[in-house]
Amino acid sequence: MLSLHNTTVDTAAAVLNPLVSQTDMMYRPHKNPVYEYFQLRCRQRHNPQSRCIDRADVRGAIKAMRRGRWLWYAPDQDYGIKQGVFATFFAEPAASVTATARFARTARVPVVPMVHYRDERLRWRVDIQPALQDFPSGDDIADAQRINDWVEAQVRLRPEQYLWVHRRFKTRPPGMPGVYGRYSKQGRQA
Repeated sequence: MLSLHNTTVDTAAAVLNPLVSQTDMMYRPHKNPVYEYFQLRCRQRHNPQSRCIDRADVRGAIKAMRRGRWLWYAPDQDYGIKQGVFATFFAEPAASVTATARFARTARVPVVPMVHYRDERLRWRVDIQPALQDFPSGDDIADAQRINDWVEAQVRLRPEQYLWVHRRFKTRPPGMPGVYGRYSKQGRQA
């Protein structure tokens, strides 16, 4: 499942897990072991069969998908240009991972967009959308752009619910000024 980092990211697991029992999620383990313990415990509380897969465990994620498990994956973070390509996000070049297309191609699974949010009546919502057609295309930049366009469209619907704290524009193309001062990095497109 293709998703994004809204403020309701952990609530999505509580809503989704009882409905789709074979759901795993990719995530970055927290450096603080106490926070990590509570993060995992809370995410798995509603479905003990769900697993949190370290983002570095690509093989484990692909094996899970090949066994028919759903994988919650949110590619809307800047992992540097070694992990992807530059694609536009909110009219700015953003280092964008190509893993979504690689997962779909390698595991031979469809990419199903899923967005989670609170509606105007403050109820938790999870909307599962139709699978992306003709994805992956074989063009990493086009595929990354398609993912960014989908994420941007979801953010525009509820901008107050997006986790803007993630530095999405941390890696910049050569010659472009940094957005975050000393936290910016120069990257290069392969």
